[in-house]
Amino acid sequence: MSGIILLFISTTKGLSFERKMHYKTFFLPLVFALFFLFDMFLFEAFGSPKFFMNFQKLVSISPFIGFSLMLVSFWFLNKPKKLDFFMVISNLLVSIILLLAPTHYDLANLRSYSFYPILANTFYLLYKTFRNYPSFLFGAYTFFMFTVIHDFFPAFGIMQLKYLASFGVVAFFSGFTYNLILEYEEIHQKVRIAHKRSITDKLTVAYSRGVLKEFSVNKQDTLVYIDIDDFKRINDKYGHVTGDSTLKNLVNIIKSHIRSNDIVVRMRGDDFLVILKNCGEEKSYEIMDKIADDFSNINELSSKISFGIKRAYDDIYKSISQVGELMYRMKDQKKVNSGKLLF
Repeated sequence: MSGIILLFISTTKGLSFERKMHYKTFFLPLVFALFFLFDMFLFEAFGSPKFFMNFQKLVSISPFIGFSLMLVSFWFLNKPKKLDFFMVISNLLVSIILLLAPTHYDLANLRSYSFYPILANTFYLLYKTFRNYPSFLFGAYTFFMFTVIHDFFPAFGIMQLKYLASFGVVAFFSGFTYNLILEYEEIHQKVRIAHKRSITDKLTVAYSRGVLKEFSVNKQDTLVYIDIDDFKRINDKYGHVTGDSTLKNLVNIIKSHIRSNDIVVRMRGDDFLVILKNCGEEKSYEIMDKIADDFSNINELSSKISFGIKRAYDDIYKSISQVGELMYRMKDQKKVNSGKLLF
């Protein structure tokens, strides 16, 4: 389970290259830890003596190969030190010695003495994990350490006890898996926030054009294209602070008249697109008339808006082009009727 979570998290967008490689490399120690868990069970009755001997060797070297790979995975987070290289080489040498054991008796003796490097690995691993992972995992890591210390006594015949290191490995990786889930939630939250910012206009807090790539419309939806009349004159005569305030007021008024599943998009400058989901043109005109009245009455300059309204097609960009043309027709008609817009 930990391995699957590791590989899944390593594909998460927004994760640094170093973290991705750390998780992918950490997957291999989990595989060797799985072999080490077989030490809980007896397999003498399965297969030939030669098969059992080779399987025992695989189980014996798994903690050393796994530990070496685990240290390598940490190198993606922190620059390796001389002690790191020494520990990796030492563990690989122990693995070779165990693989060269000629008999079951020799392998059993070598496994007894291999608890010294396992004990050293345990303390060093705790040091590395506490540097790179939260201290709240102290319980799982400490239990793992004590199971290794416990196994030192039966390994040398000091006390007649059952080996518990395999259970410690389970606790260690269970704690690690729990931490991975927490890390994934934190990363996912950051990615969500970053994505929200990427499709949000900073000034008006309306959506930016980027949201249109993720949004689909159908023939039940209505598009409204809005433009503030003579907005350039507002900026030129009263300044950009007043112009920015006018844009924010318009967006706030639009949002106060539409539903939560409708969206407002700032297309450019003072142009806005409103997508009214499952809303007919007649109802859309009612909504826009209220928005236009409120905007004209609330802003100090009595600014007005022009807009076009049209049912959406499946092609949102084609629909935007057509509704934009309707907005410009309304703007041109105003100029014809009044000769010139006055504030």
